[in-house]
Amino acid sequence: MKSENPKGHLAKIILAVIMAVSLGLMINSSVRESATMDELAHIPSGYAYVAERDYRLNPEHPPLVKILSAIPLFIHGFNFPTNIPAWTEYVNGQWDMGTAFIYQSSNDADAIIQLSRIGPMILALLLIVITFVWSKEIMGEKWALLPAAAVALSPNFLAHGHLVTTDIGAAFGVVASTYFFVKSLEKPTIRNITLAGIFFGIAQLLKFSLFLLLPYFVLLSAIYGTAKAIRTGGSQKLKAFLGEVWIQIRNFTAIVVIGYLLMYPVYFITTRNYPIERQVADTKYILASAAGGPDESACAKLSARCPAELTIKMAGSPILRPYAQYMLGFLMVTQRASGGNTGYFMGEVSAGGWRAYFPVIYALKEPLPLLLLAILGIALAKIRFFKKPAATIGKRIVDYLGMNFTEFSCVAFIVIYSVISIRSPLNIGIRHLMPILPLIYILSAVS
Repeated sequence: MKSENPKGHLAKIILAVIMAVSLGLMINSSVRESATMDELAHIPSGYAYVAERDYRLNPEHPPLVKILSAIPLFIHGFNFPTNIPAWTEYVNGQWDMGTAFIYQSSNDADAIIQLSRIGPMILALLLIVITFVWSKEIMGEKWALLPAAAVALSPNFLAHGHLVTTDIGAAFGVVASTYFFVKSLEKPTIRNITLAGIFFGIAQLLKFSLFLLLPYFVLLSAIYGTAKAIRTGGSQKLKAFLGEVWIQIRNFTAIVVIGYLLMYPVYFITTRNYPIERQVADTKYILASAAGGPDESACAKLSARCPAELTIKMAGSPILRPYAQYMLGFLMVTQRASGGNTGYFMGEVSAGGWRAYFPVIYALKEPLPLLLLAILGIALAKIRFFKKPAATIGKRIVDYLGMNFTEFSCVAFIVIYSVISIRSPLNIGIRHLMPILPLIYILSAVS
């Protein structure tokens, strides 16, 4: 379906218009809306990370979206109340700090809210760009405008793309990191591996649930390496397979190391003025009930409490405490995801979640044209897969992976993420599905 645009830059001009319309719609929504509940916590937290270099607020979310939201606030001088109990005494007094910072410190609340939303809107625009870039490589410029426009004009992305939350960051993190990781598989140059590592690290700084990228990338590496060995190994398939195993382990390790090294300076800077004694005390308090409560011998016994005890010890280390803050947030999110949240769905109230929740809200809240496009894409993909002649189903699969591995990578993440979301008791709305929506749009257009 590849096609070259004879008018040169026309596709890029159209993309710019689409992005301008999307930005205009997000700004129009933003100026009409007060702060959401989550923003009440995220906005003061980001400001504290940048202005105070102190991470005592909102540790259950990574810092990058909040940092981006805080930077525009320095255009205007705002009073940040560090002399109230919410800052000096409370453990994670994020809600009280949000109320005090935005509404009770002689600040212009509207200015704080609108300026802080610039960062998320930039991320939304970057998501449109990376969706277009990836789609262009698969199907050409003209067709690439379709998934880019779907992201830019989707009511779900317009509704959440201007808010200081982690949802738009999660979508960008998944698309960008998967794009660069697949490139590193298909062409494992130092440049591609480095870029894959950088964007993997960025993804971890955007949303803790994107830790899922680790096993997902392992799966992609294993499948890509095996399929390549079968295709190119000839009579030496075992030798080719062992060679691919080494290449994939080496490259994957390099990507992960680069990603986690990238995270360190961000957490180091944002914890620099966070008193180490306070960090240890806050970490102990927050993790007090994790996996049965305090147990200093947990790691020796290999019990479920070990990660919490290790995080507490790391918090007391001047060198390791940036990673301790990352681990604290990750453990908090893990606890919350396993515990669920009380919600209302189809006439029922429950904290245990519903298996039908995400399929139903996807069907109800996605625009009908995009749903029909997705259904059509699935049908065409099946026809395209089965019409190709092959001696065996195994040969057909190997050939498909060799020719369409990018599409397979999208399908794999959609399936993995959907299964985990459906099985999770944490039912928090359509925004939880935003990481897979751009991938669905890409697959719908390429089919």
